[in-house]
Amino acid sequence: MLHIRKSQLSLLVRVSAKGAKGGMQLHRFLFVTLAFQFGCTVGKMSPPLQPSRDVQLQTALKHVVLGIADSNSPQAQTTARHLQYELQQSGLFQKVAVMSELHQRPDLIVDSYENTKFGFPVGFQCFEPYLLVLTVGIVPQTCESDIDVSFRLRRPNGRALTIGYQHFKEKSVSGWVALPLSVSPEWRYERSLARDLWLSVFQSREAQILAALR
Repeated sequence: MLHIRKSQLSLLVRVSAKGAKGGMQLHRFLFVTLAFQFGCTVGKMSPPLQPSRDVQLQTALKHVVLGIADSNSPQAQTTARHLQYELQQSGLFQKVAVMSELHQRPDLIVDSYENTKFGFPVGFQCFEPYLLVLTVGIVPQTCESDIDVSFRLRRPNGRALTIGYQHFKEKSVSGWVALPLSVSPEWRYERSLARDLWLSVFQSREAQILAALR
C-alpha cells in the first residue's frame, strides 16, 4: 500500500515539472486526478478477511500504546518502519511508534518481527500509472503484493506470546472501476482493508492478548 502511494506521488511530481510551462491548467488537472485516485482505490486480501465483529478486542486495543522494538539490522529497521506505518493505518491502536521514539511506557511491545515481509507490488501501471492519470481513471491501475506476518507480542517485562506465521496476497485497483467493485464485501477501501487485516491477525491470539492487557 505504501509503495503504491509513493509511485503515484512521484509520477505527479515528474509530470507537473514537465507541464509547468503549459500554465496552471495542467497543474490543476493533475492534482484533481490524483485526488480522484486516492478516493477511488479498493483492495482485497487472499485468503478473504473475515474478522470477528466482536468489539471486545477492538475496544481493548483502542487504548493501547504499541511499541516496536528497535533493531541494529538495516533490513529489520526497514521492516519496523513499514510495520509502524501499516499498524498506524489500521487505526486499531491509540499510538504506534518504534521504542527509540516512544517517550512513554508502552502497553505492548512487538519484537522478533524479522520474518514479517511486505512484498514489492507488481502489476499493470503499478509504478508508472501514466494511462490512469491521462485517462482520468478510465484505464485502471492494478497491483498485487504478498504480505507475510510473524512476530512476538509482549508486555514490558512480561511473557511474550507469538503471533504465528500468516500469509496474505493483496490486490488493489485504482480508477473508476473501483466504484462498482467497492459494493462487493470482498473489496474494501484502503483504511478499512488495513484495519480488517490487522484485526484478523491479532484475533488469532485474542484470548491471550486480552489476558495480557488486564
